[in-house]
Amino acid sequence: MRKKTVIILTFLCISLVTRVRGIEAYLSYCTFYSPVDGPYIETYISFDARSVKWVQNENNKYGATLQILILFKNDSIIQNYKKYNFSAPEIDDTTNIDFNFIDQQRFALNNGKYDFQIYIRDTNSKVNDEIYYEAPIEISYSDKKINISGIELIDSYLRTDETNVLTKNGYKIIPYIAAYYPKEVSKIKFYSEIYNTSDVFGDDYKYLITMYIKSFTSGLPVNDFYFVRKSVSNKVNVLLNEIDISLLPSGNYFLVIEVRNQN
Repeated sequence: MRKKTVIILTFLCISLVTRVRGIEAYLSYCTFYSPVDGPYIETYISFDARSVKWVQNENNKYGATLQILILFKNDSIIQNYKKYNFSAPEIDDTTNIDFNFIDQQRFALNNGKYDFQIYIRDTNSKVNDEIYYEAPIEISYSDKKINISGIELIDSYLRTDETNVLTKNGYKIIPYIAAYYPKEVSKIKFYSEIYNTSDVFGDDYKYLITMYIKSFTSGLPVNDFYFVRKSVSNKVNVLLNEIDISLLPSGNYFLVIEVRNQN
């Protein structure tokens, strides 16, 4: 039997894998909007533990450290950046390092076009193990129109009262940092936000959210993978959903979210 391979491509949430001299990492990112603080972008990086250098520390445990620089330029001027050392969770030994560890960051950015750059270096490696990635991104949120955030693919979620980089609107969200779904994964879980429906539709307006999987090749929705949810207008509407893909044929697809009024 042919192994099932499903690739989901989502708007403003791009995944890639880069391997340079050892480091293997998956990167994805999504943009969101806060009615209080304005637009922001989240970056998600998943590192393959087998691809980094582990060293023993004074606690007789093993650790790995990556030096990371993330920056956003507009007209060659740096608008926001962060340079930091990210440490992997400590482990007792290196006989079984078949796992990934995740770094997530959040950056406030105004509407505009940016040059997104990221540098990653393994600080424990004696050779020049590093990753460089660059891509153009655009952030465009209007306070007078309905907007939909990026679609964050997620591994798991739970309700929480905590406030940190992993939480949004009362949920702790662990990202799924790849667009590839092997046959062992039977569901796509995703998070998105819809903005300004109360400003455009009015208060307590009932509208529809449609979600569907569309073929990358034909551009048409896939039968039996079209879903409708009723919602009531608000400044921010949270969309947290799961789609069973156990019967979805292997291939490349788009995940689509639409907002429809009563007409």
